[in-house]
Amino acid sequence: MLCMLLRFGLALVAAAAWAATPLEHGLALLADGRLDAAQAALRKAVEHNPDSAPTRNALGVALSRARLWPQAIEEFRQAVRLAPEHAEAHFNLGIALAAQTRHAEAAAAFSSVLTLKPGFPAARTALGTALGAAAKASTDEGNPQAAIRHYRDLLAIEPSPETYAEFAAALLRNGELDAAQAALEEALREQPDLALARFLLGRTFELGGEWEPALREYREGVRLDAGNVEFALRYGSVLAQTEPKEGIVILTKALESASAGPPADGDDLRAQAHFAIGSVWARLGDRERADSHFEKARARRAQVHAREQALVHLNQGIARLNSGDLRVAAAALQRSVTLAPKLPEALHMLGVAKSALKDWPAANQSFQAALKARPRDAYILSSYAAALYKQGRIEQALSRLEEALEIDPERQDTRCLLEKANRRLGRVAASGGDLEHTSTVGACRVEDEP
Repeated sequence: MLCMLLRFGLALVAAAAWAATPLEHGLALLADGRLDAAQAALRKAVEHNPDSAPTRNALGVALSRARLWPQAIEEFRQAVRLAPEHAEAHFNLGIALAAQTRHAEAAAAFSSVLTLKPGFPAARTALGTALGAAAKASTDEGNPQAAIRHYRDLLAIEPSPETYAEFAAALLRNGELDAAQAALEEALREQPDLALARFLLGRTFELGGEWEPALREYREGVRLDAGNVEFALRYGSVLAQTEPKEGIVILTKALESASAGPPADGDDLRAQAHFAIGSVWARLGDRERADSHFEKARARRAQVHAREQALVHLNQGIARLNSGDLRVAAAALQRSVTLAPKLPEALHMLGVAKSALKDWPAANQSFQAALKARPRDAYILSSYAAALYKQGRIEQALSRLEEALEIDPERQDTRCLLEKANRRLGRVAASGGDLEHTSTVGACRVEDEP
């Protein structure tokens, strides 16, 4: 599941009484968690202005939060039809399609986002997840041929060395070594230095029992992509079959390169490296060293399990937050943070929930921890600035807003709040004069606390 919030360039909390236009009214109701009323208001806004992409996008967000995915998909499609440059609408379309397990279509939507806005890290993460899910779904459904058809269709649309390599990987998973090798040869004919193709070619040789050419291609793949820990692990493991000490050297270097931070997923590379090194030492008869590495592998895998549970609670918290159940959301997000104390997404969303509950000390603490884990995240900076603004800490909010806009100058909600902060401080000349414009598109919804 994609662990992300739908995007409509807006803060999470607003007062319905503030709204001046049908769109703003619907957005304010949505932020207050009044989903039925928000849908009704936004439908009226669409009737009033059917050619408004921001309005269609907002209605799609409201429908998504009510889990009315088919209707939401239609609104997002209308939004991107009306405004092909609307990156957030493409992103939301991808999220909605992924929620319906339409992963290949979701990948296309996320790819559109990155074409429009290359510096959109959430879209890059989502694209990788969608592509992986599309292939995995084929295997999970007992139909590995579907993954092969998926990549064959992509090759028919836009052939590239990278797609040939991914196609070969799908063929390998299905045991089609000859076809995989042919696809890899095509990829390498066009791009001889494509590390993934070299690595996969090594895999075809290994599966065919040809150790020397396998080692040659693995070695070349590692040379071309020296930072790829997965490549180094496979190369080291195969090399260790015939040259154990040399294999340990390669595996140890891979371990040193693998992230020492929180485990990313259930296939954690540090755990793999420790297990591989332990296995070689066990074959060499050094039980003490072997057991040391096996214990570290087990500890790392326990961390992976805790993170997986944290992501479950994070998704539950986001769903509750979107539906307006703030206290339940905060409890779920707190469980996520307890399991994975350095998970920036959980810390950020806990800050949002605590801010909505006006528990300012807890909100500030969560935002600060999120920024410690991910200091250059414009989304977190903007959320923290909104909380500071609502506490009346305008100077501090201003500093965070300027930092966020330096990272992502296109965030309209951040720019609008910067305008308001400058005006609160009497710096009318410093404001860029965009407050009226950003308000009319529904981007400015952070209100002063009474």
